[in-house]
Amino acid sequence: MKYPILLFDFDGVLAKTEDIFFQALNYSLEKLKEEPVSYDHFRRYSKYELLQQRNYGKLKIALLILFAKSFMKSNIRRAALHKDVFDVLKNQKQDKYIISSNSIKNMKALLKEENKYFKKIFSAKGFMGKEKIINQFPKTSLYITDEVRDIIECRKVGLTVAAVTWGFDSENSLKKHRPDFLIKTPEELKSIFNLENE
Repeated sequence: MKYPILLFDFDGVLAKTEDIFFQALNYSLEKLKEEPVSYDHFRRYSKYELLQQRNYGKLKIALLILFAKSFMKSNIRRAALHKDVFDVLKNQKQDKYIISSNSIKNMKALLKEENKYFKKIFSAKGFMGKEKIINQFPKTSLYITDEVRDIIECRKVGLTVAAVTWGFDSENSLKKHRPDFLIKTPEELKSIFNLENE
């Protein structure tokens, strides 16, 4: 099997949390006395691009994340899982992990019994904090994400990355950063998960 380890982002890939995160973002911006972002703008640009546009320093980004996580914690049960993604991954024999910026508590609260499919869940610190965790895994692993920032971090450590279009970042934003695979439906994941070594 070409990819013996599957690494999953949580929000957007496994869970439908886009609308709650949009509310969390504007809640955080309000707490920081910053201008809110419109829903169209939120959907058009990646989170990475949104922060670049705002040009915030590290402290403000840290506070933004802190407030957003707090909002997510209070509202996570309003979200739902992408059941069609779980229909695919539950039949895969590879070891599976989650690497997310969300808190472990939030993820487990939403996963419930689906938690059994994953060997371990990791919560990354900071906006671009996944690199250290990703780097613990062999280069034969595959990371499945819906975000530009994860493509960038996977590139830094030389990991293969599949970007899905049903999550946070737009297809155009993802394409610009050239993931190894661009996936438009959960069913398409099967063909990548079951690739054999050449």
